Amino acid sequence: MKTPTLTTESQNRLLAYTTAAGLGAFFAGQNVEGQVVESTALAPYPHNVFPLAGTGPYGFYNYFSVDGGNTQFDLTINAPLTSHPTVQFPSQFVDLVSYATGDEVLTPTLSAPDAGGHTNNAYAVCFLGGTTINSTNASAPWYQPRLGLNYFAPNGSGGFYNYTDNKYLTTGALGFKFVGSTDGLTHFGYMDVQVNTISSNGVAIIQSVVVKDIYYNATANAGITVAVEVEISSITVGAGNAITINFTSNDNADPSTFTLETSPALGAAADWTVDAGASISLIEAANPADGINLATYQIVTTGTGGAAQFYRIQH
Repeated sequence: MKTPTLTTESQNRLLAYTTAAGLGAFFAGQNVEGQVVESTALAPYPHNVFPLAGTGPYGFYNYFSVDGGNTQFDLTINAPLTSHPTVQFPSQFVDLVSYATGDEVLTPTLSAPDAGGHTNNAYAVCFLGGTTINSTNASAPWYQPRLGLNYFAPNGSGGFYNYTDNKYLTTGALGFKFVGSTDGLTHFGYMDVQVNTISSNGVAIIQSVVVKDIYYNATANAGITVAVEVEISSITVGAGNAITINFTSNDNADPSTFTLETSPALGAAADWTVDAGASISLIEAANPADGINLATYQIVTTGTGGAAQFYRIQH
C-alpha cells in the first residue's frame, strides 16, 4: 500500500489548520459572586514541583500562601520508590496538606453515600469545569488530601506488585478553602494540576506535579466556579480534504453542546460560519475518581480545499 503524502499546497493548508488550533482553546469567564483572583503563590505558571527539590530534611515540602500572606498549604512529594531500596514496603505519594486550622483541601460531595456511608471522596478528587466550589457541595476527603500514590505491596506469592492510584492523570481542578491572611475569613479556590507518573525499570514513580494555575475568590465565603476549558489537541488532513479534529473539555458536556465554526481567514477578514457537516462525538468521558479529568471528543468534517481554512469550537 502506498504511503500517502501531502503536496506543498496541502502542507500549507495543514499549517493553517494547525495555527488555528490554538484559537480553538478558550477560557470561560468566571460566573460567581465576588472577585476571582489569580494567585501568584507559585507563579509563573505552569510551575513544576519535583520530588526531593523542596524544603525540610528530605526536600519533601513545598509551602505556599494562596493570598500572599500567611502560609496555608504544603504540596508534599516524598521520595521516588527506587530511592528507598531498603524499605520493605516503600511508597511515594503527593498530598496537599493544610498548614493551619481553617485551611482545607476539598473534594466534591457525592450524589449518594458510598458503600462505607461516606458522602465525600477518600482522596482529593477534582471538580469538573462549571462546578461551583462552596460550603454546600464540597468537603474534606474522608481519608487523605492525596492527589496520587505509588507503592509496593505483597502479591501473595512471595513477590510484590507496584500499585498506582493517580487522581490527576490529566489536568484537573483541585479545590480548597483557606483563612484569608488579612481578613481572617474563609475563601474558596482551586488549582489546576497534573501528576506526571513515569516507569523506571518497571516501577511507576511520580516524576513531577505541574501546577498550571491557582485561583481564589477574594470575597469571603463566596464560592468559585471552575472555568470551563476547551482545547484542540490535534488536527489532521486526510484524502479528499477529510478533516479530523480531536479536542478536550473539562466539563464532560454532551457533544451536542459543541459547535464547529470555520473561516477562510483570521483577523478583520474573518468570516466565521457554522460547519453544518461536522459530526462531533464523545471518545472518552471524564472520570475524576479514576484520574481522567478531561473528556475527549472528535470532530469529523470535510474541508473546502481552499488555500487556507481555520476552525474554532464554540461551547
